[in-house]
Amino acid sequence: TPVLRHRLESVKFLSPLPRRDDDLANYGAITQAAVALAEERQPNRRRTICSATTNLHRRGDRPTRWSAAIDGIAAGVDAATGEEPPRRLFVQAIGNIGHDNDWSVIEDATQHPGEDPAQAWNALTIGGVTFKNTIGPRDQGSWHPCAQVGDLSPYSRTSCDWPDSTTPVKPELIFEAGNRASSALKDQVSDAMPSLSLVSTGKGGAGDALVPFHATSAATAQAARMAAQISSEHPEFWPETVRALMVHSARWTNPMKEEVDGAGGKTGRSALRRKFGYGQPDLPRALASASDDLALFSQAYIQPYDRPGISR
Repeated sequence: TPVLRHRLESVKFLSPLPRRDDDLANYGAITQAAVALAEERQPNRRRTICSATTNLHRRGDRPTRWSAAIDGIAAGVDAATGEEPPRRLFVQAIGNIGHDNDWSVIEDATQHPGEDPAQAWNALTIGGVTFKNTIGPRDQGSWHPCAQVGDLSPYSRTSCDWPDSTTPVKPELIFEAGNRASSALKDQVSDAMPSLSLVSTGKGGAGDALVPFHATSAATAQAARMAAQISSEHPEFWPETVRALMVHSARWTNPMKEEVDGAGGKTGRSALRRKFGYGQPDLPRALASASDDLALFSQAYIQPYDRPGISR
């Protein structure tokens, strides 16, 4: 019988109705308050922080108050004087490509930059891949999958047009985010088609118990789950270690490798990092890296220092 070794808790940090306090300039402080609320109620609980919210009106090629706040949360800068900084793993979605019935407008993910606050250096930013290309019998013939198995999910943004020298490579990892479908005449695009989506619990009440779940929200939730699984298996691991094991276990899919072969030169191949990150992680591989596979890591502090009398 499977044993559930981690739990889910949530904090609604943005009201469904607009309020003055929900101004974009306050999103960083609101996020900090949401994390503090959970930690105040259960201070001894180890947790992975998952955020699938992005600023639809601001691209992530420059630091903002929100991305800086997430960097501070992950780095534990809120520790009191003399206290050991808290360690946190913050998992953040890179953002979704919006709907358009003209598939050619949204087809090229490299033209849709990741959204604020996905640029946070200390966050583990998540994009989407898809392995779902089988459309349900009722819709076959009228609809066709937009992406093939192993391709980047049609919902997922990239950091391909961010300045390469001043911004981090995002996303770092990709998880299943579902697929879109286009009509036979290419004049309509369908989002959240059940056969091309994942499944999650509904909101309850009179609604369905299970509903389609897609886009980078779904991918980010899976990333947080994988982090929780590694943490429950190895409770002594720091969040930095969990993050490293996830990235170390990632691999590109065959279609992604084919793009590498077709890319022009080192510059073209290097640019694909900003599209696929380090690839899709694998939980068994990550856990093997923590036990009997060859993976060397050290949980230790690095203390920079100066040597008096040594000229630079």
